[in-house]
Amino acid sequence: MAAAKKEGKVVVYSITFRIANAATAFEKKYGIKVEAKGLRMLFTPVSGSVTLRDAHPIVIGVRPENVRIGAGSGIAGKIYSTLPSGMETIVKVQLESQLITSVVFGSVDFPIDKEVDVDFVNDSCLLFDGETGTKLAAGTLRIV
Repeated sequence: MAAAKKEGKVVVYSITFRIANAATAFEKKYGIKVEAKGLRMLFTPVSGSVTLRDAHPIVIGVRPENVRIGAGSGIAGKIYSTLPSGMETIVKVQLESQLITSVVFGSVDFPIDKEVDVDFVNDSCLLFDGETGTKLAAGTLRIV
């Protein structure tokens, strides 16, 4: 943690579409930024008390229904695929080199390769210990 505080950021080189193994940024407590394959994010805990050792692996979990498309804020991405399935549509969006999944309520069919803005909503992103899988905190995640 001391090195991250000194540099002011954490860089993550390998993540999945769920933003697993991303890293954490405690904007209020530490002011540490998270960089994951070109995506710069800030995680701000709203619950839990978290103490991590230097280079401690963590996982940030974001549910697809908390990935907002087309809100006019966030980061630009491209529609990779859509699956209208009745009351909701499953949408995969390419953000930099990262593919993320969103669920949009209603039957919406986005054109492939359409540019859209992507952001995360509310404070239901979760921070987990990457070694034990224990939930450490809930919080907000935003792309910067």
